[in-house]
Amino acid sequence: MIDRDGLDSAREITNPNWTIQAPISSTFHGRDIFSPAGAHLAAGWDFSLVGPVVPQLVRLTPKTSTTTDKGIAGDIIALDDPFGSLITDIPGEEFKGLGYNLGENYGSRSTKNQ
Repeated sequence: MIDRDGLDSAREITNPNWTIQAPISSTFHGRDIFSPAGAHLAAGWDFSLVGPVVPQLVRLTPKTSTTTDKGIAGDIIALDDPFGSLITDIPGEEFKGLGYNLGENYGSRSTKNQ
């Protein structure tokens, strides 16, 4: 994401005024930390107030999908729980290149070709 999105730094969200005032849950960081911080940013607050700069960013080398004449091979990298949607490492444009259309039932399409 650093290269793709042009990021040059990150900050740790430590400012208690940018989080909920109740005790922070160990599992609901989206609600307790990220949503309030995002609301402050959306309201135009200076991002440097969120907390200190993270001194060293960790670079991950994500696996990427491969496209061949037989199709696309990729990995499931996340689960959108509780909805059950699977998130893959396959770029949207690559997937569209297979001829699928938005809203199409992909499970039923695979049986048409058998």
